[in-house]
This record gives sequence, C-alpha cells and structure tokens, in this order.
Amino acid sequence: LCSRIVRVIVAGNSLSSEVNTNAERVSKIITRKIDPLSVQATKDLDDLLVQLACCVPVDLMPGPNDPTNYTLPQQPLHRCMFPQSVRYPTLRGVPNPHQCNIGGRR
Repeated sequence: LCSRIVRVIVAGNSLSSEVNTNAERVSKIITRKIDPLSVQATKDLDDLLVQLACCVPVDLMPGPNDPTNYTLPQQPLHRCMFPQSVRYPTLRGVPNPHQCNIGGRR
C-alpha cells in the first residue's frame, strides 16, 4: 500500500482543532499572548511533516482554525513555521482552496 502513495495532502486545521463559534474572530498572530499549546503543536506538525516529506510529496493546506488569513483564498502557512521540514523540496505550502493533478487526474 505504501508504495502506491503518490502525494499526501494535509487539508486544513493541522495546528488547531478548536472551533470558533463566535461571530468575531481575533487573529492568533496579532495577540500578545502566545498559547504554549500552539507552539508545541507547530513543533509536532513539523516533526510529522519531516517523516512524510522525506518519502513522499506533501501539500500543506491551511484551514479555518490555522494561523493564516480567514478570507478565501487562504494563503499558505509560512515556511518559517516548519524549520525542519522546510529543507525538503517535497513539502509545498498551498493555498485554500487548492487544485492539483494526481496521477493524471485533476
């Protein structure tokens, strides 16, 4: 099965599973308080991406609870957040929505 995997797409909310039901959103980036869980989540995601990117191409797409803009199209997560996995050319930060070709299919 592993030999048949040609691409992994991480499709949003990879750093936060928290659902915000309030009408107002406060950007996590501009607040002065840094949530230690979000820092650890970023390190954990970087570790996971290293394991994936060394073997297979990875597309990392942001979701509504990730630290990027809220309006569509969402911009890719910044590469500096992932210092280990960014070394692999197989890791691509992609916008949301994202379109790609896999095995000749779109």
